[in-house]
This record gives sequence, C-alpha cells and structure tokens, in this order.
Amino acid sequence: MADPQTPEDPQNPDKVVMGIHTNTLPGASLTDGHAWLTLTRNGHTEAYGLWPNSHPRFANESPHPESNIRTGIENNFSATASRYYELSPEQVKQFDAAVKEKVTWGLTNTCASWASSTAERVTGEHIDASELLGVTGTPRQIHKSIDELEKKQPTTTDKPLQHVDEQHHSSSFSQTSAKPAVVTGDAQADALLAAAGDPKALGKAMQNLAASPDGQAFRAQGQEQFQAQQAQQAQPTVAPAQTQAQPAAPPQQELPQAPQQQQAPQVR
Repeated sequence: MADPQTPEDPQNPDKVVMGIHTNTLPGASLTDGHAWLTLTRNGHTEAYGLWPNSHPRFANESPHPESNIRTGIENNFSATASRYYELSPEQVKQFDAAVKEKVTWGLTNTCASWASSTAERVTGEHIDASELLGVTGTPRQIHKSIDELEKKQPTTTDKPLQHVDEQHHSSSFSQTSAKPAVVTGDAQADALLAAAGDPKALGKAMQNLAASPDGQAFRAQGQEQFQAQQAQQAQPTVAPAQTQAQPAAPPQQELPQAPQQQQAPQVR
C-alpha cells in the first residue's frame, strides 16, 4: 500500500489512483483478514474500509456513525496483495459518491464484499470476493483474484491500470449464480450454502457461524489486538538523554529477542 504522504507524479500532478488491498496470508480461513480501498490524490493517500460497529476497535465510539464506511483506519496497514487503477475525473466522482453512501456491514456485506463491489463499480474491472455461492465475500478470495490479475498485468502506484472498459467485465453475481452446488467439508460453510435460498434459514446459519469456535476465536483475536494497541499508545515517551561532561558507562548488551510475528488485522 502506498504511504499516506505519497509524492505527486511530477509528470502528471493531477493523477488520481485507487487501490484495492487485502492483508490475508496464504491458507487463511474463511473469517481471516481484511480488505479495503485507498485513494491517492494531491500527494496524499487515504484509506476507506467497511467495519462493523461491534468490532473492539470501536468499543468506545459514541455515537456510532450512520455508515460503517470508515476513513483512515487502514492508513498504516500493510497489504499482502494490492491492485491499482488510475481514475478518470468521472470515476473520481463515482468513488467520492460511493464512500459517502450509508452502508452497513453484515455477514452478507463484509469488508471484502464492499471493497470488491465498489472497485468494480468505479473501474469496471471485476475482482472476485464471492464465496459460498455468492452468500458472502472474503478477503482471502480477493487475495486470490488480485494475484491472478496481477500475474497477467501487474500494477503499482506509479504504473496503475488506466481507465478499464466497463463493457469487458461482468458482475460477480452473474459469474457466481450459475455455479453448481458444492460441499466444502466445513459444517458452518455447508450450512450457509444449504440455506442460501431461504432468508430465515440463512440468518440462523449466520448466527451459528458467529457463535462457532472460529467466530469466537475471531472476536477474541480482535479484542487482543485492540488491547495491545491501546497498551502501546499508553506507554510514556522516553525523552532523549542529555549530553553531560561525565565519562560514559560501558554499554550494556541487550539479549537478542525472537522476532514477533505481526498479526493481520481482522474484521467481520
């Protein structure tokens, strides 16, 4: 992902670049990771993502905003897969309108669902997020789709894809609606698939997914991450040592520590 203070392109200072990103890793589960969008203009990059009000990150938020589209949360997130597009003035208007809409996070409208549909709405290029026959969208599916597209035509912030032709791309719904029924082997996923045509049964299956061990683990991981971030922010800043005309004590050697594995931010 581009740095929040991305320099302007000296050859085209008016260039506006949209990115779609995910921080999932290979082998991620159905509920792992996050997906979001960025927009770079006038040398500044801003992130936009869909987050539920129930996420621990927003426990002290009062009142909650009307829309679950939040700005700036992912500004310092590291992405494992990204794709970039140079937007025309009309596409910039479409993007600005999209991120101002009132959108609610849900199990059938996740961060990945919103990022994928908004990117396609603005650029015309389809980045697949759909799983479970289109019942939900996942960051891991976005990662897979971005990888496939980037292998064919790689992009960067400096060399984004320019003005995709909307007529050459079909919607995610049209691509998934004709798929045959599948069995995943995961009890919760199969329950969602079986209930896809029954709104009442689908709601019950989603509740069961949220209450499942995977769902509870996801919530616990989010709580731990939030508490760690709060603790880090609460640490006092150590003032730099002042130079004194005294002999310096011999430096103490710090024992090496095992590198910590950074946990990808989660959301559902």
